[in-house]
Amino acid sequence: MAAGGRPGRCRSREHRRAGHRDRTRGGVVGDLESTFDQVEADGFNVTGIAAVTAVRGLLRRARDANGQKLVDVSTGMVDGIPISYLLPGTVDATTRAVSGDFKLAAVGVRQDITYKVLDQAVITDDTGAVVYNLPQQDMVALRVTGRYAYATAVPATRAGAATPYPFSVLQDTA
Repeated sequence: MAAGGRPGRCRSREHRRAGHRDRTRGGVVGDLESTFDQVEADGFNVTGIAAVTAVRGLLRRARDANGQKLVDVSTGMVDGIPISYLLPGTVDATTRAVSGDFKLAAVGVRQDITYKVLDQAVITDDTGAVVYNLPQQDMVALRVTGRYAYATAVPATRAGAATPYPFSVLQDTA
């Protein structure tokens, strides 16, 4: 896995980190802790981890070099930092977790959320084949449109980092 980066597009201020899953390097826990190091080096506190559900299994199987289960790790916390699990498709296929100071992230509605109830429509797949013919099958569909925005507050820190950023992304190496 790789750690260090910010959600979404890559910019010069992001942290990305390659993960190892190797017990001698701390395994998945070591990978997550390396993302903490990047955030903390920039003068921010890690307040949470957002991870894909596959990380839950890796944490469940986390062991030390002697094969003993790690006592400071659970599927809900790593080193006292809470983990929230993401819905499938929330992040790209290589991203495993995002750690950082979630108090500095803001998600908002950019535009009104609109909806329309459809009862006279045909729903097709990518090939153009009819999947549902709403009037023939006595069905209705709901079309919802919303626009959202994400912003990160990056206050000046005392750490003196040239490009401080309060988040780090853990990604697969392959």
